[in-house]
Amino acid sequence: MRFYLHFCNKYEYQPEALGSVSPFIAKLTSKGQTVEQPAEVRWAIGYYKNLLSPFIEN
Repeated sequence: MRFYLHFCNKYEYQPEALGSVSPFIAKLTSKGQTVEQPAEVRWAIGYYKNLLSPFIEN
């Protein structure tokens, strides 16, 4: 999560926005991550967003 939050901050994405996950996965893939790792990242980000959902205004 730390790397995801850092990525969002550096590239000015909102961590809670759905559009921030794909560019993060693309960045991981460009750095040679395996196929399993992006799936784990998506799960972790989804879990994080579920934890935040009561605090995020729609």
